[in-house]
Amino acid sequence: MKKVYLTKNTTFNGQIISLLPSVTGIICSLGLVDKIVGITSKCDIENSKHDIPICLENLDYENKLNINLIRELRPDIIFLKKQVYLDSIYFFNSLKKNGDNTIKYFFYSPQLLNDIFLKIKNIGELLDCFEGVSRLLLDMRIRIKTIVEENNRRKFTPKVLFLNCNNSIIVEGKWISEIIEIAGGMPLFDNSDNVNSREYSAQIFKQIIEKDPDFVLIGISGLNIFKFEDKMKLLTSNPEWEYLKAVRKNKVYIVDVNQYFNIPGISILNSIEIISEIIHPEKFIYEFEKMGWLQLIKN
Repeated sequence: MKKVYLTKNTTFNGQIISLLPSVTGIICSLGLVDKIVGITSKCDIENSKHDIPICLENLDYENKLNINLIRELRPDIIFLKKQVYLDSIYFFNSLKKNGDNTIKYFFYSPQLLNDIFLKIKNIGELLDCFEGVSRLLLDMRIRIKTIVEENNRRKFTPKVLFLNCNNSIIVEGKWISEIIEIAGGMPLFDNSDNVNSREYSAQIFKQIIEKDPDFVLIGISGLNIFKFEDKMKLLTSNPEWEYLKAVRKNKVYIVDVNQYFNIPGISILNSIEIISEIIHPEKFIYEFEKMGWLQLIKN
């Protein structure tokens, strides 16, 4: 979703540090990319007139905050996760700009789809982009409604299991369950199961066997299947894995969570489209194959 939703006569003229790729994408969509003075190593910005400094280095097991750089950049607003703030609270509390003018902090950690929409609206209002954010949200809702209406005509609703492979294997809930439903699937574990994200275990696998998904989506950073081969063995080494309907019918897919599913912002639209074309390929073609997903063919 590369469209820019400009707001005429916006009065915002401050400097922004965004320590979240999801928020960076929202700000760029509102036409304020030139107001961004600092980002994270995972942020992907197009059409910027200059190289934007990296204030937060996202590594596999930790995040490294460049405190001196943030101080030099003198931001007016910092967008970040609350945990990042708490981890460096002494530093953030000491940051001031021009005497008593304290920097504004915006915490962004939505859990459900409605939270994402509300946070996008709040960001637009904070940046004086009322017109632009209204059009952005309307566009998002129309695109979602189009997919939902198409799926309402279907009789088959496949069961979909979503596993996220990072430092461990996580059974996803939260907004992932919601976008599976929008895409025309039935999440194997939805939010009524109190699955906000549970680490894979023998007990969880037993439930997976019992529910027997039609599709298995495995989230991996950058579609790098080989990097996560050891974690995949936690699944494939179990003899019962081969008996899952999705495995027997070659309905196991690798999806890129770095660019899509792990970024709860405007990219949720692309995430919905990826799931749609995987589980309903006869109707939805968005051409994300090999860019956003790959089919894991059984040998």
